Amino acid sequence: MNLDFLKKIRQNHALEHATITIAQSKLDEHRILGGNSTQWGFFVYGDVPTDVLSRAAYEALEHLKAGEEELAISPYCGTNLVVTATLTGLACAVALGTEQRWRNVPRAVSVALMALVASRPIGTRVQKYLTTSGAVGQLSIEDINHIGSGNLMVHRVSTSSED
Repeated sequence: MNLDFLKKIRQNHALEHATITIAQSKLDEHRILGGNSTQWGFFVYGDVPTDVLSRAAYEALEHLKAGEEELAISPYCGTNLVVTATLTGLACAVALGTEQRWRNVPRAVSVALMALVASRPIGTRVQKYLTTSGAVGQLSIEDINHIGSGNLMVHRVSTSSED
């Protein structure tokens, strides 16, 4: 089975995180930016001028290629939400059990809190080893387009890779 598409998604996910981090640092005010990645590139959602996003994307790629893989990890990544929800749900299910559920609510709250605390470092590791790859290899940016309309600001960053 060829898993090359997963490698590309992970590389683009890393570049997406790095691009958003750098773009936000270049804006006068904090703006909420989000994104999602595919094997062909990534999308950035939010109010950011195309020229700022473009410069940020190329700068991010340079930083990643220079070995600054920490830019691939974001505390705002959806991976963290999935890890948090999974750990909390499992912890509560175990704590509540099947008998006398209401009596187990304090224990469920305690284990949910522990799961929430544990989810941050676990989410970071899941990003680092599963959902992103700061080792972007021969990844290159092919094109950056503003594709949103009206109040919806969307940019598509298309990438390719020789790997």
